[in-house]
Amino acid sequence: MSTPFCCYNLIMRLTKEKRKTKLYLPYLFLTFIVIGILSFLFINFPPNYSFEVINLSIPVIYLSFALTFLSIYFLGTFIFRGSVHGIILSALVISYLVLRVVGIRQTFFLFLIIALFITIELLLRKKK
Repeated sequence: MSTPFCCYNLIMRLTKEKRKTKLYLPYLFLTFIVIGILSFLFINFPPNYSFEVINLSIPVIYLSFALTFLSIYFLGTFIFRGSVHGIILSALVISYLVLRVVGIRQTFFLFLIIALFITIELLLRKKK
C-alpha cells in the first residue's frame, strides 16, 4: 500500500525537473520583433538622420547599433541556450561594426577581435 507522501515526492521531483529547463523560444520571437524594427529603421530613415527628443539629438546610427546588439543577443541566446554567449556574440559583432564605421577595415583587426572574444569565452568557461 502506498502512502500519499510517495506520490507527493514523485510529483515534486517531476515538477523540479521541468523547472530546470528554461524556455528559450521567447528569445526567438523577440529576435523577429527587433529585426522588424531594425528593418523599418533602415528602410524609412537615411543614415545621417537624427531624432530630436526635447533638446537631445540622437543619430540613427546609434539606434541601429543598439537594435543590432539586441537582435544578435536574442538570437545568440536562443541558439547557444545561454545569455552570456549571446552577450559575447553581440559584443563581437558590434565591436567589428564600430571599427568599420570608424574606418579601421583591415582583416588583422577582425582576427584580433575574434581572438579577444575567444579568450573571454575561455576565461568565463574556466570560472564555471
